[in-house]
Amino acid sequence: MFEKLRSVALQQNQAGDFPVWLLDEVIGIADNPARYIDKKQLVKTLISQIIDYDPYAGAGCFDSSVGAEAIQATLRKLNATIESKTCELMPCCQFFSDNFKHMPKSEEYIKEKLCFGDYGSCNRFKIYLKYGGKNLPPDLDPYDAEEVKKVIKCQQDKKRLNK
Repeated sequence: MFEKLRSVALQQNQAGDFPVWLLDEVIGIADNPARYIDKKQLVKTLISQIIDYDPYAGAGCFDSSVGAEAIQATLRKLNATIESKTCELMPCCQFFSDNFKHMPKSEEYIKEKLCFGDYGSCNRFKIYLKYGGKNLPPDLDPYDAEEVKKVIKCQQDKKRLNK
């Protein structure tokens, strides 16, 4: 199965339309079968998607081809389940407790991108690591650079006063 994954990805790439940035990630999976062996169904889905890949997917009325976005989503699922990249703050992160009561899609998007993905780039997580997470404002947006600067300054001031 993993050799077939490699083969179809290389064939699509040689056809000239399969993006190199997708190929690199697919080859990384093909090169690590032991790591992905318990995710056979997702690997099979990925193979099928690569076979049906078309850079112009969705352009026709009855188009059943697959675009880069669908393949990328499957790759994210494969890697998210394998790496278990979940922020340790997830169970108790105050940011989600009240801020997204009426915006479940926004909450889901942010969690998928940060909490279950690149949580190392989350400003809340960075502050937590550096200052122990004490006194983080519950509404501190992980993307709000100005507010983050204020919180960091406040944490630094507290640290200096406690010395």
